[in-house]
Amino acid sequence: MKKLPIRMSFAVLASTALFAVLAPAQARGQFPEDYKNLKVLPKTTTKKELLGTMKGFAIGLGVRCTHCHVGVEGADFSTFDFASDERPPKELARQMLKMVRDLNANTIAKLNTGREKRLEVQCATCHRGKNIPPPYDMPTPPAPPHGAAPPRPAEAEKKG
Repeated sequence: MKKLPIRMSFAVLASTALFAVLAPAQARGQFPEDYKNLKVLPKTTTKKELLGTMKGFAIGLGVRCTHCHVGVEGADFSTFDFASDERPPKELARQMLKMVRDLNANTIAKLNTGREKRLEVQCATCHRGKNIPPPYDMPTPPAPPHGAAPPRPAEAEKKG
C-alpha cells in the first residue's frame, strides 16, 4: 500500500474538514437574495455586506440567527421570517447599531490617538462574545512597597 506524502494527507484532511463544516450550512438553504424591513442598514446593502454584518453580530454576541429573527434553529432559511420585528432583540440590535455608528463617527473619529489606523468600536468591543456584556472590573494597582511613598500622578510630576 502506497503512503500519501504528508502535504497530500494534510490537504485531504483539510478538505474533508471544510466539507463537514460547509455541508450543514448549504443544507439549511441560501441566505435570502432580497431584504425587507431594513431600518438602520442602507437599502443598498449588498448580500455580502449583510452576511458580514450578521456574522459580526453572531460572533460579537455569541448568538445565532434565531436570537433576532423568527425561525427554528437548524431549519432551512427559507422558513425564516427575516422581515418580522416580533423578536425584541432585533429592535435592540438596531438601537445598538445606531449607538456604535454614532460613537465611531462623532466621537472616536475626532480623537487624536497618534495611531496610523483609526480605532473603531464594534459589538465585540463590549460584548466580547457574550449576549449580555460581561462587567469589566478594573484591576487594582499593586500597593507600593512597605514604607515607600505612593507614586505621584503624572500631572503632579510635571508641575514639580
